[in-house]
Amino acid sequence: MPVLVPVPVLVLVGGRSHVRHGTPAPSRVSPATPMYPRMRVLSAESRSARRARELLAVRTACGAWLAFAATLLALIALPGADRSHAGAVIACAGVSVAWAVVIMFLPNSRRLAPLFVLAPLGGLVLCGVATWATGGAGSAVRGLPLLTVVYASWFYDSRAAVRVLAAAVLTTLVPFAYDAHALDAGPLGWTLVLLTGLLVAGGVMIVARRELVRLRDVARAEALRDPLTEVANRRALVSALHRHVRTSARARMGVVLLDLDGLKAINTRHGHAGGDAALVAAARALRDAARGEDVVARLGGDEFALLLPGADRAGLEGVAARAVEGIAAATAVGPGDTALALSASAGVALYPEDAATPDELLAVADARLAAAKAAGKRRVVAGPMEVVRTAPPPDPAPEPHGGLTAASGS
Repeated sequence: MPVLVPVPVLVLVGGRSHVRHGTPAPSRVSPATPMYPRMRVLSAESRSARRARELLAVRTACGAWLAFAATLLALIALPGADRSHAGAVIACAGVSVAWAVVIMFLPNSRRLAPLFVLAPLGGLVLCGVATWATGGAGSAVRGLPLLTVVYASWFYDSRAAVRVLAAAVLTTLVPFAYDAHALDAGPLGWTLVLLTGLLVAGGVMIVARRELVRLRDVARAEALRDPLTEVANRRALVSALHRHVRTSARARMGVVLLDLDGLKAINTRHGHAGGDAALVAAARALRDAARGEDVVARLGGDEFALLLPGADRAGLEGVAARAVEGIAAATAVGPGDTALALSASAGVALYPEDAATPDELLAVADARLAAAKAAGKRRVVAGPMEVVRTAPPPDPAPEPHGGLTAASGS
C-alpha cells in the first residue's frame, strides 16, 4: 500500500534534534528551527525546493502509488482471476495514479502538512477495498501494506512510523471480520507470514533509522564545534550570521573579532601544549564574558569571535571590553605548571549600521581588529577613530594588569 507524502515532511529535515550520548553541542548554536518538529526525514538539512517532486521522499511516494496501481491492474489481468469486482479494483488503481500525478505538481508549502496525517489512512482504505475486491483473506493485495511500512519507517520519525505500522497490521487483520475462510489453513498461514514481515521489516527499519538519526546529529554537532576549545567553529558562526540576516533582516546584530596577542611566542617558548592551554583558557574567558544568547566561536588559530544578536552599540562595546579584560585575567597553565600571560585585541562591528551583509560585517570587524593590533594591542577598536592605549602589552612572563576602554565610532 502506498503512502501519500506531502511536501512539509521534507521541509522538516532534521527536526528538533538534540545531541545526547555524551557529545557536546556547539557553544550556544542550534540548527534552524523546523516548521513541524515532530516530523523528520533523512535528507539534506534545509534543502530548498519549489516543487514537491524535487525532493526524494515525494518522488519515492509517487513511485509507490504507481507501483500500487500497476500491481492491482496486474492482479485482475492474471489468467483465472476473479473479475466480479474489477470495477472497484480499477477505481482504486485510478485513484492511486491520480494522486501520484497530483503530488508531482504540488508546491513546497507548509500548508500541505495536514496531508501528512491523512495520507496513510487514505492508502489503507484503498488497500482494504482492493483486498475485499480481489478475494478477501486469500488476496495477494494484503501484502501491499508492506510498501507503507517500509516507506514510513525510513521517512517518518519513529512515533509516526510506529502508528503507520500499527495501522498496517490492523488492515491485514480486517478480512477476518467478513471472510468466513480467513481461518482456513491457507489464508491463516498467509496472515502469519504477512504479520511477521510487517513487524520485522518495520521494527528493524525504525530502530535502524533512529540510530542513523543519532549518528547524523552527532556528526552535525561535531561539524559545528571546535574540538579543542569546545566552542562553535567558523562554519557555525557563519551559519548563524546568515540565518540572522535571513530571518531578522532589520534586527541588530553585533560581531566581536578577537585575536590573542603573543600566542606565537607562547608556542615557541612552551610548545603546542602551552598554546593549546592558552586557547582553552581564552575560550573559557569568552564564554564567561558572553551573554546567554551570544555565540562564542573559534575561527581558527588564535582568532575568536562573538556573535551578539540584538546588541546595540554600547552593549557590543561592553561585551568586547569585558572579553578582552577576561582573557587578560584568565588563568592558563602550560607545561610544568608554568603560568601563561594572556592578552587579546578586538575589533567590533554592528549590523546593519556598519555593514549590509554578513561578509561585510566580518570584514569591518576584521579591519578594526587589525587596527587594534597595529595600535599597540590589548584594546578594542569599535569605530574609525584613534584609540588610546589603556595598558601596555604584557610581557610573556608575568600576568597582565590594567584596565581597558573601548573606543567607539559613530
